[in-house]
Amino acid sequence: MPVLIEIKSVQLQQALLELNTELDQHAASLALDPNEQLRELTAAIAAPRSADTANGSKEELLSKLLGVATGACNRIDAEVSTPHFAEARLALHALKAALKEVYMVVCIPY
Repeated sequence: MPVLIEIKSVQLQQALLELNTELDQHAASLALDPNEQLRELTAAIAAPRSADTANGSKEELLSKLLGVATGACNRIDAEVSTPHFAEARLALHALKAALKEVYMVVCIPY
């Protein structure tokens, strides 16, 4: 689906960039070790996924993606004070909105 490819290449990449940029900016005040952060990020990317893409329908997979984006937005809103990670918050909400739009078109018949 071309729209999902665009979401992945634009909104997802923007969200990841903003999160990494702001983590780098706040690393000292959060007592983060950049090498440890890189190892954790690499491990998270390489970890086996719980979603089985071979057996899931397009609708199920889209629902899971939207659920992850919604969870990330809810968590950053609840646990990170508003002035911090502002650009990352905006990028995550944009990603969630884009996925929700696709979900409504694909999964909710009118």
